[in-house]
Amino acid sequence: RPPVAILAQACGSKSMTTSARSESSCDMPCSSEDDSSPSSCTDVDIWGYCHQASASSGESLRVLRQRRSFRLHATLSSGQHPLTLHPDLLSCIQLLRKEAFFALPSPMPRCQDVPAELFGPPEQNDIVIAVSHAWRNQTHPDPCGCKLEVLQALLERVPNWDEGKALVFFDFLSIPQRPFSAGQRARTAEESARFREALRCMHNMYFFADCIVHLGSSGEEVEGEGVEYTVSASDLKDAAFNEVGGWVQVAGLESEGQADFAHPFAHCFCNVDSRVHPWAPFDRVLTVNGEEIRSVKQLQERMSVEDEEAPCVVTLCRYPFGKVNLVPPDQRGWVFLERFITAVKCAMLDEDQAAEVVISDSDYIRDQIDAYADRLRQAARSDERHRLADNVSAPPDSALKRLLHEFLMELSEKQFSAASTDKLLIDTHAQKHQMPDSKIVAGIMEEFVEHLGEHWSDEAVRQQHLADRRATAWRAARAYLLHWDHFSDDYMSRLDVASTSAPGPFMKLAVLPPLLALLCYLAPFAEPSELGPLLNTQALFWFYGDPLAAFVCWYLLPMFWSGIVRLQSSWMLEVKLFLWTLGVTSLVVCISFAASKALGVFPVPLTALIQTTVGACFLPLLWWCAPWEQRADPMFRLRTGYGFLASLAIVVCFAMGLPFITMALVRTQQWWQHALIVSCFLVVKLSFQRIGGELSKRLGADCMPCFIFLAKLCYEFNLCMALSTRGGWFVFIELVAFDAAENLYHLWSLLRTDVGKVSDSTDTRARQHYIVATLLLHECAEIFTLGQFIFEVFALRVIQPKLNSLVCAASQDEYYQMELFLLFSFGVELLIISANYCALRLRGFKPLLLLRGLLATNLPAFLASACAVHMYYIMCQHTHFGMDMTLNFKWLRDPGAQWQCGLEWI
Repeated sequence: RPPVAILAQACGSKSMTTSARSESSCDMPCSSEDDSSPSSCTDVDIWGYCHQASASSGESLRVLRQRRSFRLHATLSSGQHPLTLHPDLLSCIQLLRKEAFFALPSPMPRCQDVPAELFGPPEQNDIVIAVSHAWRNQTHPDPCGCKLEVLQALLERVPNWDEGKALVFFDFLSIPQRPFSAGQRARTAEESARFREALRCMHNMYFFADCIVHLGSSGEEVEGEGVEYTVSASDLKDAAFNEVGGWVQVAGLESEGQADFAHPFAHCFCNVDSRVHPWAPFDRVLTVNGEEIRSVKQLQERMSVEDEEAPCVVTLCRYPFGKVNLVPPDQRGWVFLERFITAVKCAMLDEDQAAEVVISDSDYIRDQIDAYADRLRQAARSDERHRLADNVSAPPDSALKRLLHEFLMELSEKQFSAASTDKLLIDTHAQKHQMPDSKIVAGIMEEFVEHLGEHWSDEAVRQQHLADRRATAWRAARAYLLHWDHFSDDYMSRLDVASTSAPGPFMKLAVLPPLLALLCYLAPFAEPSELGPLLNTQALFWFYGDPLAAFVCWYLLPMFWSGIVRLQSSWMLEVKLFLWTLGVTSLVVCISFAASKALGVFPVPLTALIQTTVGACFLPLLWWCAPWEQRADPMFRLRTGYGFLASLAIVVCFAMGLPFITMALVRTQQWWQHALIVSCFLVVKLSFQRIGGELSKRLGADCMPCFIFLAKLCYEFNLCMALSTRGGWFVFIELVAFDAAENLYHLWSLLRTDVGKVSDSTDTRARQHYIVATLLLHECAEIFTLGQFIFEVFALRVIQPKLNSLVCAASQDEYYQMELFLLFSFGVELLIISANYCALRLRGFKPLLLLRGLLATNLPAFLASACAVHMYYIMCQHTHFGMDMTLNFKWLRDPGAQWQCGLEWI
């Protein structure tokens, strides 16, 4: 049966009122009942097993761990989930099916009120999702349902399993809880025992989970909370009271045999009738006759002196869900432990794998966990380097151990508020039997830290096995297709401001790139076969054409790099980037000139590729262009490395990869070969965008527009050349199909993340703007490139057709057919853009304003990209650059070869 029907039957008939509540915790469910005996467990190890060291057992703790280590490795190899090695853990904690979360009522029911068929143990190929969150109130984790909405949205980001099911650990739904609403039964003795056992080992649920969801503060407001009212002492004669974290709180009706309040809230809560009693459980007692109340004893003494002439007036305050925990989540001990365990998991994995482990609605939490993980990862790598250098099994002064103990010391600074019913028992009624909450967490973390200090490498291997178990090819493909990032709040604000700017960016992007590209054809270059002194025949190319083209192309990389690493804009930075570009341009031109003179060859074969390879070697010099203040920042060094990788990807994918694909296209003759090779252009574009997506996980999604725009420009320009050189209706239909599929994919993704389907959250809206921005940049690059290419082909046909290999050999009929294909493609593209515009307007977006904001915000990088793309690919068709894609190089093989036009020699 579907979860909706099951939950409707189980919870629909129950009145989830907010009048009377009881139970639980502000961080996590903590501690145990008063009637429990002292624990016989003398050690809680890293695997969550509670065992007693026995001299007669003949097995040390290390032997036990080694056996469990072997079992874990074997289980992972067989495809079983590592939690199956923990029968004690799964016997006290239940895992809820992921789809059941989307059918939960608000407020959500307790664990024992959820139908049993919605739970299940992890089986082969299942994934487990653990949820970490901070409780606001004493009795319920989410009284208003705000946290449930956010959690549902985050769970949507976890890919569904075709191989198995997804199970979720959420403390309130996975561990038996006390009643929080009138009519609910108390925990049974068996459920209380499960609760106690879960407390001791549930930290392993985070360590062995496949994915951990960390919720930020929801900031909900509880209706009726904080309203003061007064009653007489006689109205409270049947009430039971308790002290919770400095509060005197109404516990419910006083039951027989409970005068010592050993079981507050357990038996006397559910019988409170609001029609008879003006108070409600968990209301706070403020004053008696104006005197502030600080203890139950003081309250009873003041109420006992009431008489008819001097009535006793008691002031109470409504707290329908109990005491409010005002301790920030960052300062809570349980939350710190969960984030520390998550950071350990991430540190044991590669950065890209770790990014799939943590899901959160808070950038702050993600950054905090990433920072913890990075510190741990670097410490582990430092120990590994020392181990290899000194040839020892373990460094004597381990940086990892020191860091782990620093985290342990940081735990001592956290707070453990006694704001829950279970914690109340710890602090007031069961101290002789139970450890305080802070000692429980400290003991867990101390054991955890001790084990990791000795067995970090082993645990890293096991976590890597766990990550590999998740990384199936199909799941990776689904994650790639379904996952969308989102812009930061600051970037969204900048887009809003820039959307009202003048249409100058449109004009600059439309006019400047083709004009700069055509400048190299305006000079009266000499023919390459002409004889004469060097300065007469080649000087114009070496001192004008080649430097101009190289400068425009190389200026792209510093602009792109500076945008990715977030350099602080200044006139000094602009001067440094200009000088770097000028220096690289001069160097590559001089090297090409020297090679031409030394070998006596002109044009130099594959001049553009040679200059690209040489210039790429000087990318590290961009480091010195950054201000020294930023160079001192360790995070800036990391971003610089990523920026260099992005720049190198530009060179490899577009300056080298696409020309070689064009080379293959020229050498083929069959239509099916043309269609197959044209699809390679799409693969290169998607590969570059994938590289950008991986880098954006570390640099932020704000850099993605630069990747998307550049990739689309290069892709479209090469497709225009493919249509011009090997045009045909089949290739044309193939390209239109690619374009239509890409647009439909973006629109489907937008509908999939609809606010009404997932949640009305800022994160969802930012993700939708990201999808729309990607679609708009694709369409903008397509229409700009296609229109500019049509103009460039016409201009080249008029200015100097002999120097351009694309138009020089084309007859008048072939030229008209070429322009017909391009114009027809332009018309189809206009229709597609119009359809997309209407679809976005129907969804409530303003495409033109958003596009204007994107262009204005990223104008320097976009303009440099457009100018470089047009210049590079147009100059690759220039005779003097020697880019013979047939690789014949007749002017080298035959000294008597005569130049005809373009790259044609006979």
